[in-house]
Amino acid sequence: MLTEFLLVYLCVILPNPVNGIGIGELLPENWRSPWEQTYYEDGDPVDLLVNSVESENTQLPYAYYHLPFVCPPKPETRPVQLSLGEVLNGDRLWMSDYQLKFGIDEPCLRLCDRITKPHAVKMASDLIKKDYTINWWIDGIPGSTTLIKPRTRIDPAKKFYAPGFRLGFVEDGVSYLHNHVMIVIRWHAQRHDGSKKTIVGFEVYPKSVSDAHCPGASHDFANFALDPNTKEKTVIPFTYSIYWREDPFLDYESRYSLYVDPSSNGNEGRMHWFAIVNSLVLVSLISMFAAVVLLKTLHSSDASNDSIWQKIVNEVFLQGDMTSELCVLAGTGVQLIFTIAGICLLLSSQSAPPSHSVLSAAMTLFVFAGFFAGFSSVQFYKHFTAHPKYYSSLKIAFLSGSFLTGLCSIVLLLCNLFTFEKQSSRTVNFGTVLILVSIYVLLQVPISLAGGILSNKVDLFALLLKDRVLIQTETSPTTSRAIPPQSKLLKWKYLLPICGLIPFSIIFIEMIYMYKSLFVNKSSVAATSSNSMYIFLTITTILLSIVVAEISIITTYLRLDGGDYKNWQWKSFITSAGSIFLYLTIYTFYYLSRMKMVDAVSPILYVIYSMMLNVIVSIACGSLGLISSSWFVYAIYTSVKND
Repeated sequence: MLTEFLLVYLCVILPNPVNGIGIGELLPENWRSPWEQTYYEDGDPVDLLVNSVESENTQLPYAYYHLPFVCPPKPETRPVQLSLGEVLNGDRLWMSDYQLKFGIDEPCLRLCDRITKPHAVKMASDLIKKDYTINWWIDGIPGSTTLIKPRTRIDPAKKFYAPGFRLGFVEDGVSYLHNHVMIVIRWHAQRHDGSKKTIVGFEVYPKSVSDAHCPGASHDFANFALDPNTKEKTVIPFTYSIYWREDPFLDYESRYSLYVDPSSNGNEGRMHWFAIVNSLVLVSLISMFAAVVLLKTLHSSDASNDSIWQKIVNEVFLQGDMTSELCVLAGTGVQLIFTIAGICLLLSSQSAPPSHSVLSAAMTLFVFAGFFAGFSSVQFYKHFTAHPKYYSSLKIAFLSGSFLTGLCSIVLLLCNLFTFEKQSSRTVNFGTVLILVSIYVLLQVPISLAGGILSNKVDLFALLLKDRVLIQTETSPTTSRAIPPQSKLLKWKYLLPICGLIPFSIIFIEMIYMYKSLFVNKSSVAATSSNSMYIFLTITTILLSIVVAEISIITTYLRLDGGDYKNWQWKSFITSAGSIFLYLTIYTFYYLSRMKMVDAVSPILYVIYSMMLNVIVSIACGSLGLISSSWFVYAIYTSVKND
């Protein structure tokens, strides 16, 4: 176990060997981690990191130094080691050749004169027309465009930041490249004596200048126009200026507060609270209905009513079809439930700083949650199978810990086919693939098998039902009770839309903001400036879980009370998973119709990413529904058995 823990720590938590740099390779002496609080003195070197360029109109980011029209890095310039989650997210952090010394202004510095080939000029023009923005970082905060909220009679004008700055601009159909940047860095002194200075703001003011001079505050200069049809090489001069300004009112702990748009923050908060209140009303109604069902079935006085669901006591526990496959899916869903719960707890409690990769945390939690996948899948297998076998249970534990990993790998390779052709930074290289395979073989498989082995020695159903008699699965008799005609509402074409409407209504508002942050404002850190978004997301997740569990119990009861005992396990799983998947898929394509895609690949990547997210949410809901229905069925029938 110690070896496994170290492997997780090296492969997932610590930076990974990407961009050609290994774990043991040293970075320059003056390099500081971009994610830790650093104190500066006047004259200290400050690292400016370049990352990627991306657009709200496409799903194809590009590494900054892979652009053939920017200044290339010097031989001594090194890439920054990234976490695995950052690599998969398309981040490509590099040390830059911009020379910054704390507190020292530089009115004009020359970076390089880039000799640009015709195809590179055309690429620059295309990226500018697609509204690409540049992502730079200093001391863990992004280089940002400064915006001013208009002054009103109630509120004064207020400054806020939009992460990133535009690669260029278009005027009368002509693309102009930003080849000069004025960098303004805000700093704050932690003490009155001026010591312990920290960086609290990073503003970038880009300009397009036709020659190599620095315009300063002047507007009397010509812009650098790009001719995409040129056949000659083009020389692009790159210059920059640096200014340091003290901000006595903004300290290090609150520096992310500027990344919240003051004009929308209040409205968004009210919208979240309105959605939460409406969700609570819906949950209350469903909870009352579920309570009536539980009281009706569990109350001992109802045993003499001889209801239909009581007559099929022997048939309910017959082994159903494709039981092993169901156990694998259910175990995978439990793994996802623990992963999602861990992420919500981590983010809403502010245990993870905003600059840390959420994807890396999710992958770490997912690996360790493989234990619960193996454990729960074997529990289901033992109680849904007539004659469970030890080695078959280990096989199911292995598959439950591998199913989603294999599915994600297929999706990753499929996306790689599109991103590789476009040379996007989201392309996963061979070294990253080896890391993923190593995590799966050395961690995921042993952990899920360990859960399966322990599960063979524990009967969780018996522990939950305490002293009640547990009815075991039996083999099918020669003659089975005929299933009477069922209500039309229990047919799939009616049941799935009805059962999915309330859960989707609960998550609809949060999905709007989630899709916006995932596929539109990808570079935005406004949401990470406060944990309020994660608190709302956590509350919504809890309410969704309650509703899914209660709807699963209600629909299972309606089926059993109608005499439909066949494959109730599968039906409860499909009801919970399929109903939410239906609405998520509809919303996916609805949102696609509203997005402004400027290339043919981005819609394909969007659909693939979205459908994968839909599958993950649906499997988790399916497992939750199966667990709830299983508890309900075993509880009511053991109660009947005792009576």
